[in-house]
Amino acid sequence: MGYNFGVRVGFRLQDPDQPKKMSEFHLDPYGYDSTVEARFHGTAFEHFAWVANFNAVINTAELAPAGAVGIMDLIAEYKAVDEFQVWAGRLLVPSDRSNFSGPFFMSPWNYPGFYFPGAPPIGPKDFANGRDVGITVWGNALDAKLKYYGGVYGLGGSFLGSANGTPFNQQDQQAYWSGRISYSLQGSEPGYFGSSTYYGAKSVATIGIGAQYQKDGSTDTTTMAKKDTALFMADALVEEVIPDAGTFTFEGQYYKFNDGYNFGPTLAPSHALYAVVSYLTPEPIGIGKLQPMIRLQQTIDPAWTIFDAALAYVIKDYGLRLVTTYEHIDRGSGSTAGANPVQNSLQFGIQLQNL
Repeated sequence: MGYNFGVRVGFRLQDPDQPKKMSEFHLDPYGYDSTVEARFHGTAFEHFAWVANFNAVINTAELAPAGAVGIMDLIAEYKAVDEFQVWAGRLLVPSDRSNFSGPFFMSPWNYPGFYFPGAPPIGPKDFANGRDVGITVWGNALDAKLKYYGGVYGLGGSFLGSANGTPFNQQDQQAYWSGRISYSLQGSEPGYFGSSTYYGAKSVATIGIGAQYQKDGSTDTTTMAKKDTALFMADALVEEVIPDAGTFTFEGQYYKFNDGYNFGPTLAPSHALYAVVSYLTPEPIGIGKLQPMIRLQQTIDPAWTIFDAALAYVIKDYGLRLVTTYEHIDRGSGSTAGANPVQNSLQFGIQLQNL
């Protein structure tokens, strides 16, 4: 049996009552910013294995009840060959790169998405921690350059759930389909899970596309009639290691939502996208390397924007890093802006894992 643990602790300079002002210092209450994960895996018989991962949030009850540990993954695995594998249980829904990376394996401190109380974040359809109950058929082919995923999810019925830390009601949930295919033009990315940076361990250039469909999965924001949900995604990761110069990384993601695909009573953007650019110094400065980065997130119709500028001190890749982030949110004006449409914050985070 194998195991490892991950801890993220975040602090935020922001007034919770007036989030445009950076005037109060708090333990960060949002999503993955202060969380603990315990991950276990093992082999049962030839071709069969299992995964059991658990998590808890330090100071909120969104990802798990306060003072309790929640089940993140509970997976039965069958592997015939690398090219054909089946995973079933509560597992990560195949969609975009961010969902495969999670907050522990990406350069930005904040998981991407626009968050509103009582609604899931804008992005692919999934539930708590990007997981759901379902079955995935997947495989690595062509020396792990080609990866495919496909499956059905939402098999757990109705419940009060959360998506990436935001609680909401999953009522009359119908099963939905989700799939993804990616190809590495340079390097390879084997395995079910993924990363959005390799911290200079290798050069990678990968493109991917994904799609999701759910019958009657949305409500038309004008007529309130049920509509089918359809979502298309495309992403790219380019990380280039230049000897003696450092590591340059670009990540981009695009989403196209069908008309009526809503994230709440009035939240129905037609497109969304984001881009991340970062640089990692070639040699340590002290005990770690510096990694400045910027990220821009944007929706279209309506137009909402999130801008992050961050500086990370990477001591041990995914195992130990310190991140300082300035974040500016602007959701415009009108009925879709919600409360506090303009927000500013300065965040401080530390991440530790024994990988």
